[in-house]
Amino acid sequence: MAIHRIPHAGLTFEVFDAGAGTPVVFQHGLGGSHLAVTSTLGEEPPYRLVAMNARAHGGTTPLGDPADLTFATFADDLAAVMDHLGIERAIVGGMSMGAGIALTFAAAHPERVRALLLVRPAWLDQPMPDNLAMFPVIAALLREFGVEEGMRRFRETPWGREAAPFPTATASYDGEFTRPHALERSPVLEAIPGDCPPSGTAVWLSIAAPTTVIATDLDPIHPLAYGQRLAAAIPGATLHTPVSKWVDEAAHNAEVRRIVESVVRANG
Repeated sequence: MAIHRIPHAGLTFEVFDAGAGTPVVFQHGLGGSHLAVTSTLGEEPPYRLVAMNARAHGGTTPLGDPADLTFATFADDLAAVMDHLGIERAIVGGMSMGAGIALTFAAAHPERVRALLLVRPAWLDQPMPDNLAMFPVIAALLREFGVEEGMRRFRETPWGREAAPFPTATASYDGEFTRPHALERSPVLEAIPGDCPPSGTAVWLSIAAPTTVIATDLDPIHPLAYGQRLAAAIPGATLHTPVSKWVDEAAHNAEVRRIVESVVRANG
């Protein structure tokens, strides 16, 4: 296992790299880091796992220009990281925001994608969808009230109350307040929900890589309908619907690992 520090575009990108064999380049969600990837896929998978910490996430520093907090820029960053590591083609995927990065990358660099993994997608074809409306609220609470009071006030919002019965969901929201440099990096909680991956029927139909979509019910941030729509629109895509992470995180992660490993076997 290695943690790389890769210079690109005036930033230093922190990149997790472990295992050997077929490369799987897999991206975390909004406000997360490579730790979210390894908690889902494991630190010692039976393939090579590469997880870049995107701008404003993890140990990637500095923030850079907030105008560059876009899916297109994140996909360009991913291409540069793959170049640095000598990875010409890979299975490319991600969860939530990471699924959007993976889809953006596949649209821009189809020749570099062996297979595509879209786990719990949170965007379709419009910026600022209703399912992501809580993130700008979190950013505003951070700026106005700081970490502790902002978190307390968020728990009183409809989103906080909805998550209350689900410890995994509450921990995820709390993490947006408590992650390192949360206030400094709060612009990403507005910029990325306010953007969207390249989308629409023409883009989805252009995806030629074998595509696997994983989506669940009982997850209002990542609607099952989004996964169903992408799986129906991307030629030959397959859809898997494991138990929601909100309901049983361990069972969800185990099923995602099984699916990813099957994709590696089929496309290695």
